[in-house]
Amino acid sequence: MASPWSGSILGLFEKALPAHAERLRALAARARSTGDEELVHDLRVALRRTEALARLFRGLPGKGDGEAPRAAARALRRRLSLLRSEEVGRALLASRAGTADSRLIAVVFPGELPAVRVEPGDVEAVERALARWRRRLAAAQDGAFAPRAAADTALLRRTRRRLARLVRNLSGFLPPDRETMHAARIAAKRARYALEVLAPLDPRFRPILRLLRSFQDAAGDAHDLVELAARVAFVTGADTGADLSSGPLARDLEADATRALQAARAEGTALARPVERLRKSLGSPETR
Repeated sequence: MASPWSGSILGLFEKALPAHAERLRALAARARSTGDEELVHDLRVALRRTEALARLFRGLPGKGDGEAPRAAARALRRRLSLLRSEEVGRALLASRAGTADSRLIAVVFPGELPAVRVEPGDVEAVERALARWRRRLAAAQDGAFAPRAAADTALLRRTRRRLARLVRNLSGFLPPDRETMHAARIAAKRARYALEVLAPLDPRFRPILRLLRSFQDAAGDAHDLVELAARVAFVTGADTGADLSSGPLARDLEADATRALQAARAEGTALARPVERLRKSLGSPETR
């Protein structure tokens, strides 16, 4: 980015905080009304966006600010990720098992999914942490003598450094192979959500965002199939006390996982050069 970002980054942050909080309030309301099939997915996305906001703007207006919503969002997202992985795995297995023994899903995924997927109070706790952060920011930046111009300049420099660090980390994993695919997927998520926050300041982020989303989707599909193939292969080789006849399914899943990894690697290869160009344009992330 040879030219500076346009607009106030402090103003962007001030608008983003209430927007994120409102999104979480809406999700909490959905959870109170017994939820829906997409609630866990939508909430995980909202939590990742909250983490991205905190990762970029932590320490504003003072030391430690932003850490509470970041920690609350991360803890809830990690709990939901385990649930989402099992939901996706069960659905994939049900769609592919075909004539396999009806006991297979119960053996691969023992137990039942919880009746209540999301506790509204957990979502509201993240929203309250965001609200406290917003109040602290307003107290520091409002008023006739608030140093907005200086704060905006300092925040711009710091945010660029943090974005540069995220992009440099992703660049190191591209193009990914089977061993680095998971790490590349996580790095791509972090870069994507950070760039989405900052995209209003620079429209040149939009093309790379499209590439990041394509890679993330392909890598996510591969991840789901690799995990499921490993689970079914384990059951096939384990002494379960039942003849599940899952050997052919395990081999088919492994083949599908291999093809999905190849597709994700192709998306990662297409992403590598644009990410490297962005890394160079952002410069070196010398400090926090």
